Order: sequence, then structure tokens, then C-alpha cells
Amino acid sequence: MDSAEETELRRAIAQQGVLLGRQQEELVASRQAMTEMSQQLAAITHRLEQLQTSPPMVPTAPDPPNAEVVVPRRSEPRLNPPASYSGGTGEPGGCTGGLP
Repeated sequence: MDSAEETELRRAIAQQGVLLGRQQEELVASRQAMTEMSQQLAAITHRLEQLQTSPPMVPTAPDPPNAEVVVPRRSEPRLNPPASYSGGTGEPGGCTGGLP
């Protein structure tokens, strides 16, 4: 093997080493990301289990500003019946019978 072939072979081996180093870094980063996601999923699962076993909470959020305000309907006011009509008996201020 001459020196040109040896130089080319060394360059290829060095390049493969660089690529293997990058792959190793990517694998380490992927493992860390998977560990973090696993921890987050465990925390979410734990919180969901707590919510399922605890009594329901009553929401205290205010109504949105665009919500319609429902006013309860009130019944008609109750009035006493009017005094009975005298029927035009000729009493003062009463009606008289017929037209003139």
C-alpha cells in the first residue's frame, strides 16, 4: 500500500470516527429526552389519578364578559279586586239610565 492510499484510508477512518461520535451524542440526547418525557408522563398520570379519586371541585371562575345575564321572571303583581259597580241606581255620581 502506498502513502496516497494510506492517507486516504486514514482520512476515511477519521471521518467514520467523527460520524460515530455524532451518533453517540444523538443517542445520549435521545436517552435524556426519553427520560424527561417518562418523568413528565409519570407526573401527569399521578395527577390524573389524584383528580379521579378526589371529590369534584366547584369552579369559581367568573362568568365571561359576553355571557347573557338571565333575569328571573317575576309574576304579575297581585291587585285587590275593584269595588263593585252600583249599576246606575241613581246614586250621586252614579250612572243614569238611557241617553237623552
